[in-house]
Amino acid sequence: MICDTDLDHSFTLEGELKNQHYDVVNITDASELVGVAQSLRPSAILVNPDMKGFNENEVCRKIKGNMNIPVLLLLDRNSTHRAQIGDCQADDVLTKPTEIGNLLTLLKKHIAVNQL
Repeated sequence: MICDTDLDHSFTLEGELKNQHYDVVNITDASELVGVAQSLRPSAILVNPDMKGFNENEVCRKIKGNMNIPVLLLLDRNSTHRAQIGDCQADDVLTKPTEIGNLLTLLKKHIAVNQL
């Protein structure tokens, strides 16, 4: 699952992931993230913490605590959240624009660990 308001970036990632045979759901409203994650139970969530209305500590706590889904943060180069990410229990952090090879490596790692 991808949650980001940067449509160019998220649609590019969606296309690349689909080419690698991942099923992808793309949402743009941070307030819907937890509810959609609860209903779909994705293997991993890619989310931009700079979206309006997104609280990374609250969302990561709910997703990690209740659903145990890996969360990878997609940070803008100028993100104000860099200093705060240690507290939110995200599994990894990537800087946008995201290099697809790095993303695939991290997804495989976190999905495999989560399935143990």
